[in-house]
Amino acid sequence: MALKFTLFFTVFSLFLFSFQPSQAKEFNNDQALSGLSQVKVYFDMKTATPQKLENSLMWISDTHDKLVKNGVKTEFVIGFRNQASYYVTKGDDYVFEEELAIKEKIHSWIKKFKKLGMVMEQCAISARLYDIEPEDFFPEIQVVQSSYVSIIAYQAKGYALFPMY
Repeated sequence: MALKFTLFFTVFSLFLFSFQPSQAKEFNNDQALSGLSQVKVYFDMKTATPQKLENSLMWISDTHDKLVKNGVKTEFVIGFRNQASYYVTKGDDYVFEEELAIKEKIHSWIKKFKKLGMVMEQCAISARLYDIEPEDFFPEIQVVQSSYVSIIAYQAKGYALFPMY
């Protein structure tokens, strides 16, 4: 019995002490960022739900912050179209009552982005398609004739297209 206990204790001790506390691995994008001083991105926002839209705006903010932290100058354009248009409007006429709280969060992101100098556009074609009056969009967002024209023009100016569904 003593031999079984000693054997068990030895195996248990080896097992227990063989694990080192894991150190948090720090991730980076050093290879991708090497030699990079500036990025230009057009974010094509056409998501159909307010939660997905709010998450996408959060990811844009996080991406911006990480790039800036790494010394990269950013030029971001955020273009809203399709059903995302409903959630960048003033008031509560275009959304369900239960969506109003998330719509306020979306507006907070948009205000933050405007202060950071990001350009935000709303497609007039989508506004017309979804019966949204152009003056009903948040004041931080410029209504443009066509998001297709903007996407093409910004890409011709060197902006990467990043679709957000």
